[in-house]
Amino acid sequence: MLIYKLLRSVKGTTFEGVCTRVLHLIGKYHLLLIKTTDVNEGSVALMTSMRINSSERFGIFHVCYTYNMRYLRNAYTYRILDASDKILGKRVKDLVLKNDNVDYESCADSLQKSLIDSLSDLDSDYVLILFDDLLIYKLTDDFIKASIKLLNKYKPLNCIFFDLCDPEIVNDKVILRLSNSDSYKRKKKWLTQDKIDGYNFNIYYTYRHRYPFFLNSAIVDRKKYIKKLLWYYNNISENNPHAVEMAAADYKGPGFLYIAIPEDVLKVDIDFNRSAITSNRPYDPNAKILYNKLSQNLNEDRLTIDL
Repeated sequence: MLIYKLLRSVKGTTFEGVCTRVLHLIGKYHLLLIKTTDVNEGSVALMTSMRINSSERFGIFHVCYTYNMRYLRNAYTYRILDASDKILGKRVKDLVLKNDNVDYESCADSLQKSLIDSLSDLDSDYVLILFDDLLIYKLTDDFIKASIKLLNKYKPLNCIFFDLCDPEIVNDKVILRLSNSDSYKRKKKWLTQDKIDGYNFNIYYTYRHRYPFFLNSAIVDRKKYIKKLLWYYNNISENNPHAVEMAAADYKGPGFLYIAIPEDVLKVDIDFNRSAITSNRPYDPNAKILYNKLSQNLNEDRLTIDL
């Protein structure tokens, strides 16, 4: 049956098209044949590692942290690794310790080493990595629960990424649109789709170039994530996250063969004050407008979504 489907699907195409289609189907059958009925939730912790170097960047973190936490009611362990100086570090600490579930750690070592050590110290099955300058639109306990069920269902799948949205300002309202430059959904055809607890996920198979390893917002298998971090720490840089990001973008280290991206839960970059270790993504002038709106009133009604 598999051979019949392969032959039918590639008839009349180029040799490259044949190879692409065959690899695509192999990936799909590999993913589906070893999926399980075990969709138990598993345990999850939250993690943010950062270095705040200005009052503006503290403001960005304040908005993202407050926004990301407001619909999370479960008592997750939330580990925050902070390499800021004493003055800004105190502001961060005073903010996050209002939440009883937060473990705040001041990093004396490099952020990468501290991140590896801290992840190793957790006992959760999965970890939700949250960046200090990215807010996650529609992040809820139910979404996290559905994501863990998806990761348990498909064993080759060990990471869920968020597609990037660019904010637009229309008649003083913020509208989120999928990024033309960084949206994975715009670039690739999904391998298969699944719906869990009302959330739609697109699963991608990146057989030609594994999806690069980025220090980014994601829900990941904690142990597998540590292994990838250790490779970059040992082979690329011990203390330069930007070097790791650039090496990963150039496919110089381990990446992800399968990734899942939710359709309606998305990340928004409000970094209007680029740091020295940020990526080369162009600055979006709407980011500051969105930041100002959110600073005045952290109300999701001020965000509408258009995909």
